[in-house]
Amino acid sequence: MGSAAFNVIIMHGHSDEWKKIDKMLGDLGFTARVLIREYTANTIFEHLRDIVWDEIHAAIILLSCDDLTTGQKYRARQNVVFELGYCFGAFDSLDDRGIYTANDALVIVAENGVELFSDIDGLKRIDYEKGRLGRRKKEIQEAITHSYKKASQYYRELR
Repeated sequence: MGSAAFNVIIMHGHSDEWKKIDKMLGDLGFTARVLIREYTANTIFEHLRDIVWDEIHAAIILLSCDDLTTGQKYRARQNVVFELGYCFGAFDSLDDRGIYTANDALVIVAENGVELFSDIDGLKRIDYEKGRLGRRKKEIQEAITHSYKKASQYYRELR
């Protein structure tokens, strides 16, 4: 269905659920990119910057209940929130014609109970129960397939 040339970065915290998303992407024929597997001598941020601008076509951001706040709420790792914002800025600056926007490129997968923030309202978000991400496979695959189709149109028109 997809193309191995379509690179999707998976942003995640401590949860191993990213491995299920990795498999879902592979099942579609897309290439999953995960920073932890690609760590180089650069800082993580430098590597993120380099690949997001040069090689990545979409991002799946896994917001899992990793940190307990002083208010007794669970939030995603702060690096994941930062990476989400960075990717939003990168994808939002691509296309002023509106063919392929951050809303098309980003898919947020949020564990039930994780603290959400209003800045992500309007982005594609798929909620899941802890340990049951597989039940959302169809929705995740449909969302990233939509990204692929929109990106394909955008890059075709650039030529």
